[in-house]
Order: sequence, then C-alpha cells, then structure tokens
Amino acid sequence: MRQLLISIVAIIAMAFGFQSCSNEENFVNEAAEQPSAQPVTRSATGIKNIVYVEVNAVNPLNAGSYTMGGEPFFDYVILFAANIRGDGNNAILYNNPNVQYILDHKETLIQPLQRKGIKVLLGLLGDHTGLGFANMNATQIEQFATAVSSAVTQYGLDGVDFDDEWAEYGRNGYPTHINGSYGNLLTSLRNKMPSKIITVYDFGNSNELSSVNALMNYGIYGRFGIVATSPGMGLPKSKYAPYVINFNQSNPVRTVKSNAQKVAQGGWGAIGYYDLKSYSHQAVLNAVAEGAFNSTCVYDGQSYPKNY
Repeated sequence: MRQLLISIVAIIAMAFGFQSCSNEENFVNEAAEQPSAQPVTRSATGIKNIVYVEVNAVNPLNAGSYTMGGEPFFDYVILFAANIRGDGNNAILYNNPNVQYILDHKETLIQPLQRKGIKVLLGLLGDHTGLGFANMNATQIEQFATAVSSAVTQYGLDGVDFDDEWAEYGRNGYPTHINGSYGNLLTSLRNKMPSKIITVYDFGNSNELSSVNALMNYGIYGRFGIVATSPGMGLPKSKYAPYVINFNQSNPVRTVKSNAQKVAQGGWGAIGYYDLKSYSHQAVLNAVAEGAFNSTCVYDGQSYPKNY
C-alpha cells in the first residue's frame, strides 16, 4: 500500500509539473495540434524580412548581427530616412548629416551588409516643406526621380522605400494634391532604375498607387502589431508585408509567433520591422523564425554603436 501510495503521488506530481510548463511551451504544443499549422522553411515561404533602421540614432550594421539557417535574418535594410524637400520650384533630395555620413562611408556602413547578402535601400520621407510625393508637377517629378536614381547609383544602393508622411501638403503655397503625381513618380523612377528594388510603406497617399503596383517589389502595411486581412495598393499577397513589428512597443513572443504563423500560412510575401535597436531583439526575432520559417534566429552578440 505504501508503495502504491508513493506511485500515485509521483504520477500526480508529474501531471502537475506538465501543467506548470511555461505559456510559450504550451503555445507550441497547441499550435502543433492545429492541422493548418504545417511546418515551413525559409525557401518554401519566400518571405522577406524588411527592417527600417532609424539611422539618426542606430548604426545600420546592427541589422547584420542576426542570422537564420546560416543566412542573414533580414533581407532588406531601409536607411530611414532621406527626405523630399521643396524650395519653391524645385524638388530636392535631402540627406541629413547622419544619412549623408553613411552614404559617404558606404565601404564601412553599407557594403558589410551587402556582402552578407542583405539589400540596402534608401528610405524617402516628407520633410514639412509642403512638397511631397503626391503634389509634384511633371518638372518636379523628373527632378526628384533623377536625384534619387543618381544617389542609388552613386552610393551603390539596392533601391529605395517610399513613406508618404510629414510632407505637410499645402504648406508654403504648394498645392494640397496633384492627381497622378505619386504614380508618375514611381513610373519615372522605375524607368531610370529598372533592376533596383522599390518598396512602399502603405500610408498617406499610397492608395493612389494601385495602377502602378506592378512597379513595386513590396508594399508594407501601415499599422503596427496586427496582421492585415487583405493587401493594400491592389498588390497580391506575395508582394505585401501584412505584419509590422515596432521595436518601440511591447511584442509578446507568443503573439509574435502566432502572427508570424498567420503570415506564412496566408501566403504573404514579407514581414516588416520598424526601428531596430543596437541591443538584442533575439527573443522577438526567434518567435518570428519559429512561427513563419520553422527555424531559429541567432544573435551573434555584436552591437554596433552610432559612431558617426
């Protein structure tokens, strides 16, 4: 009887111990039981990881400190950001001192990422002058497209990203809007750099780009932390990032993994990330790796300070 009692107690203890496992472990077990949660791999999904780096505060080399399956975790790094400025008649590409330093020192701040296989894009953003992507005349479109394509060539970049924010349309006497401006800008730029990457943050006047969406490589959802139900700008799912992780917000790994699984199972083309820091994000990125790629994210421990 004593031995039987001991055995019963041991069984109960084992059962209790199993129920006391971490929430993350329970979540993995639950996910494995779902018929739709099929294992995937990076090559099978084709999903791109696209990260914005706020280069005024963070060295872009930090994006190269993460790998998955022996390859870079991030596929595209967006240097955030250069600006569109108006000075009356002209549309100007403006690089603040941090952006310009990175471009001028591409051998040490851009090319190390490219040698790892990461594509480096120049982010383009409004700058409170009243002129933006959606209110340019034909002359300004040609000016800006020429300046952007020249910068991509000069600094050996892989492409650009458009983010239609902070233009403050209508300020300084500029029109609030010109029909066709944004689409014509993308068309002009694509003609000037046919083999380069063009991504668009789905915000601002991006709804005007459905007629030229074939010119884009990827669109990126304009909300953080949730998975879009349908792609914007008329893009197919395969060319859209429906889920964007903001590193300034709380990102519970269980939620991240679940959302990453939705991206993979839904046939989406990319996942976005905003404001990568110089410290480790391995827990969050590993949740993405597990959920979307059936893999693991590895952080090499190398943190790069902003030394410019």
